[in-house]
Amino acid sequence: MMTKRNQSLSSSLFLASIFSVCFFFSSQAVASYSKNISGFYLKHFALMKDLKDTSCKPFLNRVYRGGQPVFDGSDTWLKKIKSSQIKTVFDLRSETKNAAIERDTLLKNGIGYVKLPLTTGGTIPSEYFDVEVAIPGNFANGKQVSSHIITKTRMTSTEATIYVLEMMEEKISLQGTDGIYLHCQRGEDRTGMMVALLRDCTGTGWKTEFNSYGGVMYKPLQYLFTEVSKMR
Repeated sequence: MMTKRNQSLSSSLFLASIFSVCFFFSSQAVASYSKNISGFYLKHFALMKDLKDTSCKPFLNRVYRGGQPVFDGSDTWLKKIKSSQIKTVFDLRSETKNAAIERDTLLKNGIGYVKLPLTTGGTIPSEYFDVEVAIPGNFANGKQVSSHIITKTRMTSTEATIYVLEMMEEKISLQGTDGIYLHCQRGEDRTGMMVALLRDCTGTGWKTEFNSYGGVMYKPLQYLFTEVSKMR
């Protein structure tokens, strides 16, 4: 017959076993998730024309979307950018970690960089955004012969978003076979919203695009989408 002490011990061991199993599967899930979004986030790197909804396929032939590069001492991400013939990278993060490194690395390789600091936190975006535009200097025989041009312009969040959207459209129309790349941190919410606006989707179409990579309807992005849609 089991004593109260043994019962208590058995219960403790049982709970400990359950906890261990849960912890194991939880850690495995985290490890798997981290693995999926590590490096250059290749899982999310895709041409817009390759997505299921191809209603704007001709316009999106040279538009790539995805996540941020990770600077681990290799140049894998840069090789991917170059091999995809991307000439301008649009960084949609409000985060500043590695932003300057990314910008300077791209400029040294003759690739433009534009930063629109979108956020998913809070209720509505800050009233003003500082949009950074970095244009690479000219290169001749592999050497830089003119200085890079880096400018920052402060404008309202809605005006800033429209400004960057128009820049994207201009790049697409002028760059011939060259492409543009849009990224936030994981290539989901902020990138999804900007691509939806880039497509000028209406009705539920933009929601489909917005959630293509499992994005979430964050209030600041929903607010911006509504305001920008009104003005466009």
